[in-house]
Amino acid sequence: YPISDKAIDNLETPYIESLSKKENEKLNEYHKLLLKEARDKNESMEVAYKFNSFDGKIEKIYGDATELDMGHYSSKYVLHNHPNNSQFSNLDLLYFADSNTRYMTLVKHNGEIEVLEKLKGFSKKDFVIEYERAKKKYKHIIESNETLGYNKVVNRVISRKKVKIKKYGG
Repeated sequence: YPISDKAIDNLETPYIESLSKKENEKLNEYHKLLLKEARDKNESMEVAYKFNSFDGKIEKIYGDATELDMGHYSSKYVLHNHPNNSQFSNLDLLYFADSNTRYMTLVKHNGEIEVLEKLKGFSKKDFVIEYERAKKKYKHIIESNETLGYNKVVNRVISRKKVKIKKYGG
């Protein structure tokens, strides 16, 4: 999906309770910059921003239409886009669980933003166990329609473990 100026201009500022108003506004500014960068410098493909503080350095990563290698270095904040307007992927979820990332956001080309946040008491071990259970439960769907099957896995894991997802705009 193409990225329009209208979609960028109309992005809704997320409200994450654990962040200050200024940090939420900065987050929205970064989402706009990320979409512009994806459109203007990466043919509207996937781009990620990784950083540890709002006044620190941003690591930028470029991917293609369906994949983005986040690398091994983790950051407190990870922002990225999905060109096909899809939800968080199973690979997003695994990176999120395995890293020190506290917040992962997904900004879609239609202007919708999803924010995934680790809550107090989050356990990587429990999260991965739930992921493997969900993968087993939906194995037959994954085998016939991988996208649909993994969407079910993602939704189940997010709904059952110490994470919160919020959606904005779109």
